[in-house]
This record gives sequence, C-alpha cells and structure tokens, in this order.
Amino acid sequence: MSNATGNLTVAAEDIKLVFNMHEVNLLVDWQSGIGGGDWPAARLFCEIVTHDTFWENVFENKKVIELGSGTGLGGILVDKVFTPSEVVITYKHCLFG
Repeated sequence: MSNATGNLTVAAEDIKLVFNMHEVNLLVDWQSGIGGGDWPAARLFCEIVTHDTFWENVFENKKVIELGSGTGLGGILVDKVFTPSEVVITYKHCLFG
C-alpha cells in the first residue's frame, strides 16, 4: 500500500504527545489513508497555542471547527486545554485519548 511514508506498510501505533504539560494520546494509522497520519503542521499548531498566552482568549466561548482534521489532534487539544463552547472535528479517522 502506498501512503505518506512511501511504499512501506506501517502499522498503527498509539503515541503520547505533550504540549506544554498538556498530554494527548493519539492513534496514528497511515494505512487508513492520508488522514491517519501525525502531521508536523498539527504538532506545530499545538505547540504554538499552548506556549503563547494570546491564545487563551481566542478560543474562549467560541465554536471551533477543524475541517478535514485526520487524527483530530488540533481540535482535541483545543477542547482539552481551552474553554470553547463547542468543538466540531470532521475526520475520516479520529480516536480520542
């Protein structure tokens, strides 16, 4: 099967990510398609919003939608760390931890 890691078949794995003391457990499974991956942009987003106090008020009491989120990392972290009124995650493959 061809996937984002090349032509190798990669088994699903549970990973633990920590962003400024906020832990997220995530199932990464490239075999489910491009949305099952652990993308650097999602990790960067999580690093930025957990290390800058500016973001504390951005999500407060807001409806947040993450479109085509794959594993849902960004939306999961926003829901876990901040106080949005609602978080909607659209995905093909998303397991919460």
